[in-house]
Order: sequence, then structure tokens, then C-alpha cells
Amino acid sequence: IDETELLYIREFVKEDAENIPEEEYGKEEEIFRDPDKLEVYIKNQYGFYEYGTWAVLKKSPSLLIGMAGVSNPTLPDDLCWLELGYHIFKPYRKNGYATEAAKAILSYSHEVLSARLCAWIEAKNKASCALAESLGMEVVKVISDQTATGWPGAYLLYAEKMQ
Repeated sequence: IDETELLYIREFVKEDAENIPEEEYGKEEEIFRDPDKLEVYIKNQYGFYEYGTWAVLKKSPSLLIGMAGVSNPTLPDDLCWLELGYHIFKPYRKNGYATEAAKAILSYSHEVLSARLCAWIEAKNKASCALAESLGMEVVKVISDQTATGWPGAYLLYAEKMQ
């Protein structure tokens, strides 16, 4: 998908399932840590949509350090954007990898997909809010009612500013 100064961003391969650290086994990683489910995801997601969640690898040493990409979000008010998502594994956070991956994916989304991006971010996640703002995004909606999203807590919907 892209190569940055520090990272490779590529489609997942079945073998990546065994390289997701056990402490990262959350709901978001379920498909990516089961080789059979990952194989189905690879076949159906990338081939049909030409985007999805991709593997984020540190170049040196070559190591899976997270995942990032774009998806089709459920958005209020008939908004039509792709959703930027990223998850850098705990041992690799606070090194600028999320920012570098997100910038590359933003460029890919504009150049290849001709898409505008948004991001759902938990309001208390200050690091992700700062990252979205550094990408030129702004809050366009605040949802504090769990019934609206199904997620606990307050969430902010960030979207790219109109040019």
C-alpha cells in the first residue's frame, strides 16, 4: 500500500495472524488473529473493496507493530466518508508510528480511492484526538449517548476539513 521512512503498510497475509501479540487480543483483532478468518477477510475485503485494514510493519527490524486502514463506517445524517482506523500495539506506541501510518493512508485514500476520511474517537483518547487534528480533521459531531453508537462513553466524529 505504501512505504514510509520507518514503515511498510501492506495487505495482511494469513501468516500475520500468529504475530499479533497476545495482549492485543481485543474484539478489533479477532479476525486478524485467526488464520482461517484472516484468509476469508483477505479474499473478500481487499479483492472487492480495494481497501481495508492493513498490516503496519516496522522496517528495521521487519516486525508487525500494528494495523491501520479504512473501512465503511456507520455514520449519522447520511454522511459519506471512509473511516480511518489504526491500532499500534502497546510496546510500539509513542514512537510516531500511528502518525506516520495515518498520513500514508490519508494520502492513499485521496490519491487512489478519491475518498474523504473521518474517524470515530473516544473523547478521552487525547492522543488520537491530537493525531486526527494533525491530519487536518475537525470534530463534526459529538455523541455521548451510548445507544447511538453501542459503545460505552462519549465519542467524537472527526472529519477532514472541506478545502
